[in-house]
Amino acid sequence: MTFKHKLSCRLALLKDALPLLALVALGCEKPVALTDSNPATVTQVVVSPDSIDLDPLQTQQFTAFGRTATGDSMPITASWSASAGTITPLGYYVADSSETDAVVTATLDGSLTGNARIRKRRIVAIVVSPQAAVVAPGQTQQFTTYARRNTGDSVSVAVSYTATGGTMSPGGMYTAGQTPGSYRVIATRTRGGLADTAAITVMSLPVASVAVTPPAAAVLVGGIVQLTATPKDANGNPLAGRTVAWSSGATGVASVDANGLVKGVGAGTATITATSEGKSAIATITVSSVPVKSVVVTPSTATVLAGGMVQLSATPKDSAGNALTGRTVAWSSSATSVATVDANGLVKGVGAGSATITATSEGKSGTATITVTLVPVASVQVAPASPTVLLGQTVPLIATPKDSAGNPLTGRVGTWSSSATGVATVDVNGLVKGVGPGTATITATCEGKSGTATVTVSNVPVASVVVTPATASMFPGGTAQLTATPMDSAGNALTGRTVAWSSNATSVATIDANGSVKGVAAGSATITATSEGKSATATITVRLVPVASVQVSPATAGIRVGQTLQLSATTKDSAGGTLTGRTVTWASSNANVASVNTSGLVTGKAAGSATITATSEGKSATATVTVTLVPVASVVVSPATATLPVGGTVQLAVTLKDSAGNLLTGRSVTWASSAPTVATVSQAGLVTDVADGGAATITATSEGKSATAAITVQASLPGGSLAHPTLLPVASVQLSNVAAYAALNVVNQPAGFSYRDPVTGVKVWKVTSSSVPMANSNAGHDYSDGPNEVSLGWGPNNNTHTILIGAPQGTGNYYLVDFTSGVGLTNYRRLTVQPG
Repeated sequence: MTFKHKLSCRLALLKDALPLLALVALGCEKPVALTDSNPATVTQVVVSPDSIDLDPLQTQQFTAFGRTATGDSMPITASWSASAGTITPLGYYVADSSETDAVVTATLDGSLTGNARIRKRRIVAIVVSPQAAVVAPGQTQQFTTYARRNTGDSVSVAVSYTATGGTMSPGGMYTAGQTPGSYRVIATRTRGGLADTAAITVMSLPVASVAVTPPAAAVLVGGIVQLTATPKDANGNPLAGRTVAWSSGATGVASVDANGLVKGVGAGTATITATSEGKSAIATITVSSVPVKSVVVTPSTATVLAGGMVQLSATPKDSAGNALTGRTVAWSSSATSVATVDANGLVKGVGAGSATITATSEGKSGTATITVTLVPVASVQVAPASPTVLLGQTVPLIATPKDSAGNPLTGRVGTWSSSATGVATVDVNGLVKGVGPGTATITATCEGKSGTATVTVSNVPVASVVVTPATASMFPGGTAQLTATPMDSAGNALTGRTVAWSSNATSVATIDANGSVKGVAAGSATITATSEGKSATATITVRLVPVASVQVSPATAGIRVGQTLQLSATTKDSAGGTLTGRTVTWASSNANVASVNTSGLVTGKAAGSATITATSEGKSATATVTVTLVPVASVVVSPATATLPVGGTVQLAVTLKDSAGNLLTGRSVTWASSAPTVATVSQAGLVTDVADGGAATITATSEGKSATAAITVQASLPGGSLAHPTLLPVASVQLSNVAAYAALNVVNQPAGFSYRDPVTGVKVWKVTSSSVPMANSNAGHDYSDGPNEVSLGWGPNNNTHTILIGAPQGTGNYYLVDFTSGVGLTNYRRLTVQPG
C-alpha cells in the first residue's frame, strides 16, 4: 500500500529550506513503502469497514491503516483475528454458520489494536399469510410464510405447518374438514422454534338436497326397515353432522322414528319423508299383511224368512290357523234373488229358495248355506200416515207389508201411486214431493194389498228477506234501486211474493213501491223491505262530500279460531281529510276462515287467510287476517254411558276443548264402535242397536284426542199378547218403569221408528197423526201396530183393543189407548197417562 505525505506538516521542521523543499517536493509525489525507514509513530489502528451486516458464511475484505497523533493516515502491517468466523492474514473474512455477532481485530506490534463490528443478519420473526381466511367444508386455502430479520428485511424461511382443525400439506395448502367452526393454522420455523398463527373459519354449507336410501321398500305388518338420509350441498357432496327429521304420510300404514327406522303398522302404502334444513326427500314404503290361508264363516247354515236377516261372521286365518284381524272381507251371494248380503256379512232374505253366501279375503273363501222361506202379504201399512210437506220439498214414506199376524215382511216388491199428481208426486221409493198446495192420497200396493197416507202440501213460508245492496250512498236528488229477495229457511229465493217498502227518515231518503230510493237531504235513512212478516233493511246515506279513499287499520293481523279482532276504517276525501258519519260495509273474502260484522269486528272461524274489505261509497281498502286453529286438548262424549232398547238408538254429543278448557267448534270428529256387530255409530254420533244384548265402546276422536261412551244394548223381551192390560190403571209400582221408557228416547226418534215396550214386550211403531179425537187432541202420537196390543179384544163385541202410545212430541208422557176395530182412528180413546 502507498500513500502521500502531507506537505504542510513538514515545512516548519526543515533547516535547509531550499534542499529540503526540493526533496520534499519530490517526496510529496512519490509513494512511500511500508519499509521506509524512520516512520512516524502510529497512535491508532483503524479497521475499514468499521461495522457491517453479514449473512452466515458470507465473506468480507477488511483493511487496516494507522493514524498518527497528528491525524495522518499511514499504511501498516497488522495481524488479523476474529471472535467468530475466520480471517486470513490479508484480512479476508469468512463468517461462520451461526447467527452470532462477531468482532474482527487488527493488531499492530502486538499491542495496538483496531476493531470492526460484524452484525449477523438473523431471523427474529416469521409471518403467516394470509392472517385470516374463510372457507367452506372440504375447500382449500393456500398459506405462505416469510421471515423478518433484525435488519428489517424479509427473507424466505423453511417452516412446518399444523392446524387445529382440517389438514395441512407441507407446502402450506389447508383443506377444511366437514365440521364448521373457528380454527388456527400454525407455521413453525424448522430451525429455531419461531412460530406464527393464522385464523381460519369453516362455514356451514347449506343443505341443497336430501337423498333417502332405499327409495322404496316393502315390509310386512309388524316388520321394520332402516332408511338412511344423506343431506348434500349444491355440488352433490354429502354433508355430515346435519339434523334430519323423519315423518310418515300415513301413520296408520307405517311409522318412522327419529333415526329413520320404519315399522309396518297396517297394509297399504306410506310416504316417508326426511327433511333437513327445509330440503326433503321421500321413500315409498309398501306394507303388506300376513297372507290369508283360509276363511271360516259362522254359522255355516241358517234359515231366514223373506225380509228377515241373519248376521254371518268371517274369520280369516293364517297357515297356522291363527285368526287374522284387520283384513278386508268381500261377501257375495250365489242367488241374490233369494238372499243378499252386505259388506258386513248381514244376510237378508229376499225370496224363497237356497243361496250360498261366500266370504272372500285375499283370494281365500269360506261359505254358508242360507235357506229363505216366504210369508204372504196380508196388509200394508204406510208411515207416516198424514205428513205435511212444503211446496218443492220432499218427505219419505215407508210401506211395511205384514203377514196375517201383523209381522213386517221384508224383501217384497211394492208400487206407489198418487191420487193427485198436481198436488204431490211419489217415486218408486216412496219419496213424495210437493208440487202444488192441496191434499193428495199416496197409496202403497204389495201383492194385491194396499195402504195409504194423506199428504198435505203448503207453500214454503218466507223465512228471511235479503235487500241488495245493503248500503248505498247518494247525493241529494240522486236515486238508487234496491232489490228485496224473500227466502225460505234453507236460503232459497222465493218468487211471486209481495214486498212492502218503507223509510224511517223520509226527510233524508224516500222510497217508492218498486224499491227506488231518492235522496232528499244529507243524513242516513234505513229502508225496510217486508214480506209475510219478515223484514230486511238497507242503509242509505245521503252525503255531501264523496268518499275518495278508505284506510283500514291494522292492515295485517293474526288471530286464532274463535278469537276476535277489531278493525277500523277511516274514510277520506280527495284532499286526504277524514270524513265522519259515513257508512262503512265490511266483507270477508273467505267467511269460512274469518267473518266480519258490520262494525269491523273480525271473528276467526277456521285456519287460513282472509282478506277483509271495508267499503264506503264505492271506495275500498283491505286488511289481511291470518287465522290459526286453537289445538284440541281434550274430548268429552256425553252421555258417557247409555242403555239402548231393542232396535233403539241414542244420540251422542261430543265437546272439544282447548288447553284452557274453552269449547272448540267446527272441528272434524270421527266416530267408531268397538263392536259394530252390537251397536254401530254414524259420523253424526247416532248409535244404533244392531244385535240385542251386548256392549260396545263408542270412541270420538278429533285431532288425535279421544273420549269414549259405554253403550249397553238390552236383550230382547218376549213379545206376544197379554190376557189382561198390565199398565191399567197407573199404580205406584208402575212408576219404576218411567226410567225404562225414558231410556227408549222415543221423543227424539223419527217417524217410522219401532221399539219394544220395556214392560209388555210388545212392538210399538212411532207415527204422527192429527186424526185423533179431542180426548187425544195433542198432535203427534206413537201407536203400536194392531196385533201388538196390550190386551186382546174385549168389550161387548170383543172388538175393543188396548194399545200403548208413546210420548206426544214435546212431552215426556206415555199413554194407553183403546180403540174399536173396524171404525178407524176416529174411535181412539186415551185411557191412562203415565207421567214421564
